[in-house]
Amino acid sequence: MKRLTQASNKLYVSSVSNQTLIDRLGLYEDMQEAIELEDKRIEADLAALRQQDKTKTARFREAFGRRLMHQSVLNWLKKFHLYEEDKS
Repeated sequence: MKRLTQASNKLYVSSVSNQTLIDRLGLYEDMQEAIELEDKRIEADLAALRQQDKTKTARFREAFGRRLMHQSVLNWLKKFHLYEEDKS
């Protein structure tokens, strides 16, 4: 990973422009939103498949695996205080 920041006494410093940092932050936020939206879509798909009693299908298992992967990523982000659920 190409870092844009360096840790210095529990603070972060950077030698790149503010615009570069803002652009990277924007891309991060886009990624997090995409993960959240996809996770909600998968959650709805799983609920529909459960209601149809199709929990043994390949489609269900594949969706369940993707959901676990998304939850794992979000848990890592929470661990580093990079993720707060939008309550609105």
